[in-house]
Amino acid sequence: MHTRSKNGIFKPKTFHTSTTDYTQTKPSTYLTTSKIPQWCTDMNEEYSALQRQHTWTLVPPPLGKNIVECKWVFKLKRNGDGTISRYKARLVAKGFHQQHGIDFEETFSLVVKPPTVRLILALAVSYNWPLRQLNVRNAFLHGILKEKVYMVQPPGYVNATQPKHHYSLCKTPCVPHVRLFTTEGTLLTDVHAYRSLVGALHYLTFTCSDLSFVVHQVCQFMNVPTDIHLTTAKRILRYFRGTLDHGLHYTPSPTTLSAFTDVDWAGNPNDRCSTSGLLVFLGHNPITWSAKKQLTVSCSSTEAEYRALAFASVKVCWLRVLPQDLGIFISDPPILWCDNVSALAIASNPIFHA
Repeated sequence: MHTRSKNGIFKPKTFHTSTTDYTQTKPSTYLTTSKIPQWCTDMNEEYSALQRQHTWTLVPPPLGKNIVECKWVFKLKRNGDGTISRYKARLVAKGFHQQHGIDFEETFSLVVKPPTVRLILALAVSYNWPLRQLNVRNAFLHGILKEKVYMVQPPGYVNATQPKHHYSLCKTPCVPHVRLFTTEGTLLTDVHAYRSLVGALHYLTFTCSDLSFVVHQVCQFMNVPTDIHLTTAKRILRYFRGTLDHGLHYTPSPTTLSAFTDVDWAGNPNDRCSTSGLLVFLGHNPITWSAKKQLTVSCSSTEAEYRALAFASVKVCWLRVLPQDLGIFISDPPILWCDNVSALAIASNPIFHA
């Protein structure tokens, strides 16, 4: 049996089109970005900076060598009100194509620690120092590679006279009382939103010491977060919104170090590890704090408190030496405070350290 449509009767075809404004969103490919002037300007600046630093040398493709590919990574930097402040384009090598021991050994990039910044701020207040802020552009590029690393030419910037050549890289760097479980709640379909939120909360702990413990709790579920974990993270945001006017006020004070420790013994219901809390003052000004889960299970609260004291003593010893680079010598011995009598007895009795 054959069916045929009548003459003049047909179903109209519908076409759906959609466009994306890549001046307001982050693109993922160079082909898309190359058509937008804002992104092209920053790519040109990035490439020019690499050229000025003599980051590479154009060489013929070597035989038997691993050639690392590269790509452009794009990011939008926004102001507090959500408006775009800058288009950022960075050229990166695909490091997963490299082999340890052949293409690289140990690599490290120096970054200032937040306690160092707070220590300098506290000293500046106490000694009435003037403060100036500066930025080193392309600081990532100020280093020399010992290994020979070869990389393909970046998309859009291939040398017209030597398109088959490769780059030989010369530089690269090395809620209170809430119990959270890994088995409760419904798994999130989009874990990126949770990880992004927790990452932003972790950044807030640099200046909000009261968030350290709760952010430490939600950081433990980055792998398989559930809706309960997401609700907890949003509660932290609600608390932060209500305490926007709270902050750290530094005042002139004596240059003496004191540290306070506390432990939530066996507080983790999943592995029964304890969480150490630390707060260090320079005079009356807090300069470092942390909430960190201990690596091993403590058999008693005394053992957990003693581990926290040991961690605090390491921090205090480093903070006592650090001001010497600025010509400040702390002569008074630091004081460690602990609320466990047994741990204090072990720490102060030389018989236990013979």
